[in-house]
Amino acid sequence: MAPKRKACPVIPPFSLPPHSDGGSHGFGLTHRPAEFYVVGERRDNPLNLLLRDPDGNFYACLLPDGEPISVEPDETWHLEPQALEVSTLEP
Repeated sequence: MAPKRKACPVIPPFSLPPHSDGGSHGFGLTHRPAEFYVVGERRDNPLNLLLRDPDGNFYACLLPDGEPISVEPDETWHLEPQALEVSTLEP
């Protein structure tokens, strides 16, 4: 008996209709995507993550769809070892 395989989803091709003036939509990135490192979580809510950007700023983000907000880490956060060291952010 042959092993069963999961069906692959079929993704139809997609394109936007042209503008009424015949031009393209002109989509493009105006900003670089944000880059964060997860360096901790709230002690009372592990879905509230402590993030750090490459510049060393801290942000709180409540999963699944919270917006990062600027914070200063304090005793309410459980931090990963070495989370406060700048060298942690270097590639």
